[in-house]
Amino acid sequence: MSIYTKIKDNYASFTKSEQRVAKYCLDNYMEVSTHTLSQLAEKANCGEATVVRFCKKIRCESYHDFKEELAEETREHRKSENDSFVTQIYHNIQTSIEYTIQNLDLNQLDEIAGRMNKAGIIFCAGVGNSGIPAEACAMRLVRNGKNGVYFKDSHFQSIYLNELKRGDIAILFSASGESIDTLHCAEILKQRKVTTVCVTSSIVSSLASLCDYCILMKRWSGPLGGGSMIGQITQLYIADLLSTRTGMIDQKATLKAKETTFDYILDKMNKEKI
Repeated sequence: MSIYTKIKDNYASFTKSEQRVAKYCLDNYMEVSTHTLSQLAEKANCGEATVVRFCKKIRCESYHDFKEELAEETREHRKSENDSFVTQIYHNIQTSIEYTIQNLDLNQLDEIAGRMNKAGIIFCAGVGNSGIPAEACAMRLVRNGKNGVYFKDSHFQSIYLNELKRGDIAILFSASGESIDTLHCAEILKQRKVTTVCVTSSIVSSLASLCDYCILMKRWSGPLGGGSMIGQITQLYIADLLSTRTGMIDQKATLKAKETTFDYILDKMNKEKI
């Protein structure tokens, strides 16, 4: 049984001063093994004798034995962390995409793609971390011959909303569904009767309530989830689904647009060589 587990299991049996030692050890598990007896006593605001009694109650003969056992545990813990974080991030990404697939309505996806294919303008919006997937979605649509539009500047974004009308469509990316600028877009688009699709983690979010369609992604929290790229990768996956399915409706036109883009890039590269 680990030191950490023994401290938790015996916590109720400790005296108040011993509980201060226990709490400090639990809160600073990775650093305690570097402390001397006097340092730990000072940190826990108790006497050295209290620390020794605490050690004996978790079946360590002395403070030295406690430190040695804890040091070995923390070494193994650090090694495990270094080995596991790579696979943990991979599994989190896999779990996130699987969640989207499980909650994906293919009939709805086809309906959205149909509207995107007919739309004069496909407006993509997102701020912060959600801005990157929004921009990527617009760029992919342009390469497929569609009029995908994205503005990084929220001011220009708001101005451009006046160009949108019934028959156009907007893809709004917001993991929380509560981004102020994106909600502002959704409110104006609703007034202008523009079809809206939100990519968010909550079906009961403010954004979802304003939009005509909602595609769900998994909400992440914690050091390997929230604020990381996992949400962005999932949003990019959804952007790829939307642009790919739209391109499949008129494959000849999509292929022609891709060939035109390729020819332009090739021509530009040749001119740069000259």
